[in-house]
Amino acid sequence: MPQSLQPQKMYQVRDAFEIKNEYPTAHAPGLVVVLDQRLHTEPLHLNGKQVQITTPEGHSLKLIISEVKDHLKATSIFFKDVNLAEISVGSQLSFEDPTVN
Repeated sequence: MPQSLQPQKMYQVRDAFEIKNEYPTAHAPGLVVVLDQRLHTEPLHLNGKQVQITTPEGHSLKLIISEVKDHLKATSIFFKDVNLAEISVGSQLSFEDPTVN
């Protein structure tokens, strides 16, 4: 089956937490989401990639990944200037680039 016709692999957001300006960190504000599984792609190569997010309510948005970290059993993704109102636990994530999956 050609790559363009293969279904996109979906990842589920298992946890999410917001980093706000008022928090005493050196990190930019945004949202960290923890996926339900580890990505098989080298995390550093995912920075700057576009993803499609579908919330449990059915809302859909496209975002650019700011940073990815591998935690052996799961992967966390940081989206700069995004908040919990935009991506909630239970949201589905897929990569626009079929070579990432």
